[in-house]
Amino acid sequence: MKNLCFLVVLYIVFKSLSFGATSRSNEIGKVVELSVEAGLYLQYVPKSIDKKPRFLVLIHGMIMKDGDEKRNAEGIIGVFKKIAEKKKVVLIAPMFNQTNFGGNHGPMGGYRCLEGRYFGSDEFVNQIMDRYKSLIGGYDGRFRLLGHSAGGQFVSRYVQKHPERVISAAAVAASSYFHPKKDQPYPHGYAHSVGTNQWPGDPVKQFDFKTTEDQIKKFVAVPMCAVVGDNDPLKIYPAEGHIGNTRISYAKGWIQSIEKYANDNKIQHHAKFILVKGGTHWLDKLISPSVDFLFSH
Repeated sequence: MKNLCFLVVLYIVFKSLSFGATSRSNEIGKVVELSVEAGLYLQYVPKSIDKKPRFLVLIHGMIMKDGDEKRNAEGIIGVFKKIAEKKKVVLIAPMFNQTNFGGNHGPMGGYRCLEGRYFGSDEFVNQIMDRYKSLIGGYDGRFRLLGHSAGGQFVSRYVQKHPERVISAAAVAASSYFHPKKDQPYPHGYAHSVGTNQWPGDPVKQFDFKTTEDQIKKFVAVPMCAVVGDNDPLKIYPAEGHIGNTRISYAKGWIQSIEKYANDNKIQHHAKFILVKGGTHWLDKLISPSVDFLFSH
């Protein structure tokens, strides 16, 4: 009876999040569009939820133009709905448009590197999850994180900046990563980096990245995996601090850099390189090993 009452209360909480153009009908088992100050996002609540709700934040890949971000978010949340039901996990998919988040391209790589016109892409995610934290008693705001392609680039940089928020993370088919390398400038390493960036039509903004060794140690301690298909042969642009010129070599090199830092600093880590036989750049065959890793931590 207590569990039933809890589910009723939790469902009311999720239902109460609908506003604006979104229907106020039952949200359970449906993809619903919601918003925070930073932007729009999609939510999927499974038909059954544990007493302690679990969240999986999904970061979509690159878009071609404004408007495509909803299609991409719907795509990534759609392929994870069965997993949401099986794992009893709530899915969240922020929508990173071109105008405000550089969904196709933007200063410093746009949302991939936590940039945004008015809000950083990391702040966008934090606003979403802070809303659930404020509404659900006992929920600490922590979540599992998965990003695909350009969304995979977001993953390592988000975890570096907010390790305390992430239970485990999967960077899937990514083409660049944040490394725990002090000799590399941001966004590929953690050398103190300064410069400028500018969104179209906006004033020039100063950029100043700096962090601490303690923050890097917390980053390295978060369970993270790099997942890539063995049939993802695309040669990609050279990136500082990365090994080779394919997503496979980049992923393997990222995990090796985490292992090296962890071993040098005597930190327990759970970093893993996962090469999927028969996998391509697309999510299909990459989903299962990613989910297995995420929910083993």
